[in-house]
Amino acid sequence: MNNSANIFQPIINIFKRFNLILFIVTIVGGLIFAVITLNSALQRTSTDTTSKQNTSNVFDQSTVVRLEKLKTSSENSVIPTLPSGRVNPFAE
Repeated sequence: MNNSANIFQPIINIFKRFNLILFIVTIVGGLIFAVITLNSALQRTSTDTTSKQNTSNVFDQSTVVRLEKLKTSSENSVIPTLPSGRVNPFAE
Protein backbone atom coordinates (compact mmCIF):
# COMPACT_ATOMS: atom_id res chain seq x y z
CA MET A 1 0.00 0.00 0.00
CA ASN A 2 2.81 2.36 0.82
CA ASN A 3 4.50 1.57 -2.48
CA SER A 4 1.36 2.42 -4.52
CA ALA A 5 1.02 5.73 -2.69
CA ASN A 6 4.57 6.60 -3.75
CA ILE A 7 3.71 5.91 -7.39
CA PHE A 8 0.91 8.48 -7.45
CA GLN A 9 2.66 11.05 -5.27
CA PRO A 10 4.21 13.05 -8.17
CA ILE A 11 0.82 13.22 -9.92
CA ILE A 12 -0.86 14.36 -6.71
CA ASN A 13 1.79 17.04 -6.24
CA ILE A 14 1.22 18.32 -9.77
CA PHE A 15 -2.55 18.56 -9.14
CA LYS A 16 -1.96 20.32 -5.82
CA ARG A 17 0.35 22.86 -7.44
CA PHE A 18 -1.57 23.57 -10.66
CA ASN A 19 -5.20 22.90 -9.63
CA LEU A 20 -6.43 26.42 -10.49
CA ILE A 21 -4.75 26.42 -13.90
CA LEU A 22 -6.09 22.96 -14.71
CA PHE A 23 -9.56 24.02 -13.60
CA ILE A 24 -9.52 27.12 -15.81
CA VAL A 25 -8.17 25.19 -18.81
CA THR A 26 -10.90 22.56 -18.35
CA ILE A 27 -13.66 25.17 -18.13
CA VAL A 28 -12.41 27.11 -21.16
CA GLY A 29 -12.06 23.90 -23.16
CA GLY A 30 -15.61 22.90 -22.25
CA LEU A 31 -16.95 26.29 -23.28
CA ILE A 32 -15.11 26.15 -26.60
CA PHE A 33 -16.51 22.69 -27.25
CA ALA A 34 -20.06 23.86 -26.40
CA VAL A 35 -19.82 26.91 -28.67
CA ILE A 36 -18.48 24.91 -31.60
CA THR A 37 -21.14 22.23 -31.14
CA LEU A 38 -23.98 24.75 -30.95
CA ASN A 39 -22.62 26.71 -33.90
CA SER A 40 -22.46 23.63 -36.10
CA ALA A 41 -25.95 22.56 -35.02
CA LEU A 42 -27.38 25.99 -35.83
CA GLN A 43 -25.64 26.13 -39.21
CA ARG A 44 -26.91 22.68 -40.08
CA THR A 45 -30.47 23.67 -39.14
CA SER A 46 -30.40 26.92 -41.11
CA THR A 47 -29.15 25.21 -44.28
CA ASP A 48 -31.83 22.53 -43.95
CA THR A 49 -34.66 25.06 -43.67
CA THR A 50 -33.45 27.35 -46.44
CA SER A 51 -33.21 24.52 -48.93
CA LYS A 52 -36.78 23.36 -48.19
CA GLN A 53 -38.47 26.75 -48.41
CA ASN A 54 -40.74 27.19 -51.37
CA THR A 55 -41.36 30.79 -52.30
CA SER A 56 -44.37 31.44 -54.42
CA ASN A 57 -44.60 34.52 -56.65
CA VAL A 58 -48.25 34.00 -57.45
CA PHE A 59 -50.74 36.55 -56.05
CA ASP A 60 -54.44 35.93 -55.80
CA GLN A 61 -56.87 38.50 -57.18
CA SER A 62 -57.79 40.01 -53.80
CA THR A 63 -54.13 40.77 -53.09
CA VAL A 64 -53.74 42.45 -56.49
CA VAL A 65 -56.79 44.63 -55.82
CA ARG A 66 -55.48 45.69 -52.40
CA LEU A 67 -52.06 46.54 -53.90
CA GLU A 68 -53.66 48.69 -56.59
CA LYS A 69 -55.57 50.67 -53.94
CA LEU A 70 -52.34 51.72 -52.24
CA LYS A 71 -51.11 55.25 -52.93
CA THR A 72 -47.58 56.06 -53.94
CA SER A 73 -45.46 58.54 -52.01
CA SER A 74 -45.76 61.11 -54.84
CA GLU A 75 -49.57 61.23 -54.61
CA ASN A 76 -51.22 63.74 -52.33
CA SER A 77 -52.25 62.19 -49.09
CA VAL A 78 -53.96 63.54 -46.01
CA ILE A 79 -51.45 65.35 -43.80
CA PRO A 80 -52.24 64.73 -40.16
CA THR A 81 -52.75 67.76 -37.96
CA LEU A 82 -50.21 67.91 -35.18
CA PRO A 83 -50.59 69.64 -31.84
CA SER A 84 -49.08 73.11 -31.64
CA GLY A 85 -45.35 73.18 -31.18
CA ARG A 86 -44.82 69.78 -32.82
CA VAL A 87 -42.98 69.23 -36.12
CA ASN A 88 -43.67 66.33 -38.42
CA PRO A 89 -40.34 64.49 -38.83
CA PHE A 90 -41.61 62.73 -41.97
CA ALA A 91 -42.63 65.87 -43.86
CA GLU A 92 -41.00 66.22 -47.24
